[in-house]
Amino acid sequence: MRTSKANTPRTFTDLGADECWRLVGVHGVGRVVFAGATYTRVVPTTYDAIHGTAYFRAPTFGELARRADGHEVLLCVDNVDRHDLTGWSVEMTGTAHRVEDAATVATLWSLGRPQSWFPGLQTQWIALPVAQVRGQRVSDHRYRRGSTHSGTISDGHPVASDGRRLTVWENEGGQVRELPYRG
Repeated sequence: MRTSKANTPRTFTDLGADECWRLVGVHGVGRVVFAGATYTRVVPTTYDAIHGTAYFRAPTFGELARRADGHEVLLCVDNVDRHDLTGWSVEMTGTAHRVEDAATVATLWSLGRPQSWFPGLQTQWIALPVAQVRGQRVSDHRYRRGSTHSGTISDGHPVASDGRRLTVWENEGGQVRELPYRG
């Protein structure tokens, strides 16, 4: 069963730089976009955001470390609430470079995070000093956590929510029964 919320108009709100950094600072997982040899690469990664710079690790001789160093890179971080069909997206761009300064490398290793997702030995820290940050939040003012609402799902069954759980009913032969919802 799918809810009819997929057809609900959404509100897109631009996020200010401070809000973008706040969201990115607590998330830790994103996608790095960079130019490959003949194509654009999108690679999932873990990262740290510290004082206007995003840091992530990569294999020292891997494609990301080779191709991102000295080039424009995009880090995209998103969060989606599948229940409410809401979320946010932040894009950060800048010129990436390998972190060579011993004090910075020591500080990054001392943080103990993030665990890189790249296969192999990920000893190369990449810095993305952010030149531009922008973001958007998508929301539906009718459906907020903690609010009560009701409607019908695509097959016509009535549905209600108290903000914590979704309840679906079926009227079969005059008997109304609660259905298990698998969203």
